Amino acid sequence: MKKIGVKQVLVFLHMSGASGRDMLSGIFNYAKGGRMWSLHLANASIKTSEEVNALIEKGNIKGIIAGEYCLPDAPRLLEDSGIPLVYIGSKGENDYSRKKAISYVHNDEAGIGSLAASTFMKLGRFQCFAFVPARPGVAYSDRRQTGYTQRLADAKAGRIEIFEPKAKPGTPDDRADLARWLTSLPKPTAVYVAWDFRAIQVLEACRDAKIAVPEHVAVLGTDNDELLCDSAEPPLSSILPDHERAGYVAAERLDALMRGRNPKPQTVFLKAKKVVERETTRSVTSSAHLVGKALAYINGNATKGITVVDVIKHLGCSRRLADLRFREIAGTTILKAITARRMAELKRLLRETNLPINKVAARSGFSCLKRLERLFRTEEGASMTEYRHQNQPSRH
Repeated sequence: MKKIGVKQVLVFLHMSGASGRDMLSGIFNYAKGGRMWSLHLANASIKTSEEVNALIEKGNIKGIIAGEYCLPDAPRLLEDSGIPLVYIGSKGENDYSRKKAISYVHNDEAGIGSLAASTFMKLGRFQCFAFVPARPGVAYSDRRQTGYTQRLADAKAGRIEIFEPKAKPGTPDDRADLARWLTSLPKPTAVYVAWDFRAIQVLEACRDAKIAVPEHVAVLGTDNDELLCDSAEPPLSSILPDHERAGYVAAERLDALMRGRNPKPQTVFLKAKKVVERETTRSVTSSAHLVGKALAYINGNATKGITVVDVIKHLGCSRRLADLRFREIAGTTILKAITARRMAELKRLLRETNLPINKVAARSGFSCLKRLERLFRTEEGASMTEYRHQNQPSRH
């Protein structure tokens, strides 16, 4: 026998991952605060859209909280049903046709990516900043990528690389592609991954390629799935979005909708909670700090004509020690790191400006044009003029 006044609320989430379970915890915490709710839990990993629609058609459900990747399988939640709905996810109001009795709760996905970039930049020892998406075309992953790359670009942090999967993520072919890509990146590299489960695959690819983590590649995931992160080898650092708060706010908004308050669509954005640091981002030795100091100096001054001697003076140590530590941690030489930074700036100017070649070379820190021409052709298989012609958008 049902209690009079009890409201039947459907919760339709992916509960197999940490984010869904944390959202559910927030919903429970709100519901326990004196609300007369009876929760119907539909795990999207198990329940089908037909089962969920059948439950709704019985006419007893008075409110719904649903996650992003549940809704495409149950479009009637958004289109046909007039039942108050709170949507937790990354897509916005313009992505769906429903306009009434609905509110949205979003993580600040771009802010999460920006936090990842800031976390790596504080470590100050990377030649390259890389990103691995969760899966192609996933909204939250794309927005995290945008926040990450934009923060790095604004800070002029250095080289940015994006992994573009050719095979289905998680397959042996994909893992082999990841290993090859990670091997190709200059070391040390910072790799931000949009999802913890995908970050575990990145760590596996590092082991396949015999790349030391965090000495040569630092890895940061997202969601702080403690079971995954703590059992990873080495344990995975991860950003903790405020998923529990998202669940609580969603329940709060649904309560208002069911009571007839604030009927117009509203959107609530939630910032990330914190970075949970584990072994994959921890600085390991004083050698890493020495190399980080050298790389930061090179990134800021390579285009100003500095030499290896200038870097050594900046470090305040012997040439032999600096060379040894640089090879050990960065896997390259100080001279090659200076040249790589100059070359990156040279290519940027070729792509983005129409300055004469000699001025581009000078602004990039190269003093001998003839030597540069030979170096560039060896590296790119083309002249600087040909490279510019092939890479300036206005020329296509």
